[in-house]
Amino acid sequence: MDFTLTEEQELLVGTAKEFAQKELRPWVRFIDEKGDQQEGHDKAREIYSKASDLGFTRMGYPEEYGGVKVDPLTMGLIAETLGRYGGVPKVESGASLFGASGSGLIVARAGTKEQKDAWLPGIISGKKILAIGSTEPHCGSDVSQIKTTARREGDEYVIDGEKQMVSGVRWADAHLVYARTSEDKGSRGISAIIVEGDRPGLDKYQFKTFGGNIWELGGIVYKDVRVPVSNRLGDEGKGFSLLMGMFDWMRAIAGAQCVGIAQGALDESIDYVKQRFAFGRPIGKWEGVQFRISEAATILEAARWLTYHGLWLAGQGRSHAKEASMVKWWVPTVTFNIVNDCLQNRGAMGYTTEVLDELRLRYIRALWIADGTIDIQRIIVGREILGKEFVPYR
Repeated sequence: MDFTLTEEQELLVGTAKEFAQKELRPWVRFIDEKGDQQEGHDKAREIYSKASDLGFTRMGYPEEYGGVKVDPLTMGLIAETLGRYGGVPKVESGASLFGASGSGLIVARAGTKEQKDAWLPGIISGKKILAIGSTEPHCGSDVSQIKTTARREGDEYVIDGEKQMVSGVRWADAHLVYARTSEDKGSRGISAIIVEGDRPGLDKYQFKTFGGNIWELGGIVYKDVRVPVSNRLGDEGKGFSLLMGMFDWMRAIAGAQCVGIAQGALDESIDYVKQRFAFGRPIGKWEGVQFRISEAATILEAARWLTYHGLWLAGQGRSHAKEASMVKWWVPTVTFNIVNDCLQNRGAMGYTTEVLDELRLRYIRALWIADGTIDIQRIIVGREILGKEFVPYR
């Protein structure tokens, strides 16, 4: 493994840094405060469109649809850079600024030509958001237990049920809904179906969350919602495998986001402790502060290389489920603590919204839960080390 950046990666990282400082960072607080209003939503889409113009949102998508072919590590470098210099690498739930992820990735991998034609150009450019609906009131990480049904009537599915913790519930143009299309138990019989947001029978509601408007979450009740069978992604009953196949990638990229956000907080904290005086000397001279800085830098470096390793394995086409889950449970945990220490270094000012540390904490905290909780990740790591016969739920 050689993680020396190529000339192309250096150029992309430099461009991402400039974009983050000029177009993203000045608006992060505005979107956090106004994201539930039209003006905040419009600004988020504007930023996304500019990221698309630079090619960031196009990374990892098929070239015939305007995508750009890059390896997972390069995409992680962009996510890290946007988080470091922009404050956060995502300004609207369901739409990351650093390339293929989530539902868009599933469409690219499993969609028909008609589905790709209908959705990929809009997703890539930021004109459309296709969010995911898998979690339900009674189950989250155990997707195999979903109760939402999609019974077939001729050329249509009729969907009944409820989804919760849906990203972008307010602004998404459609949701990729996981529903049971047969009476088979467990993961068998689950299909992935695109449900447009304006279909009759939808009842949406909103949660107020710790993450604010950067992490917009809500729920949708489906009552006799009809969609054409052609909206199904992949084969009937194979939706679970589509969802699980996406998660390793998403879990590895989560580490890059966290590393970048924490590095940004640490950069600012280092500058601050050099300039802030207490008892006649810079507070950076005091052992308590200096130890927090040195420990944060050491742990962050370890988190960075663990993340890079997982992304490198993905780019090599090698198994990386264990490494991705290691990243997903450990990196958000330690980077949360790093940002919390950086907030502490600022004293009372760190507790205000004059700086971004509290927003950074809220963003990273969501990644303890999204795309599989840190508890589930530990189970996956144990499974990969000990073998499937040691999975506790079997």
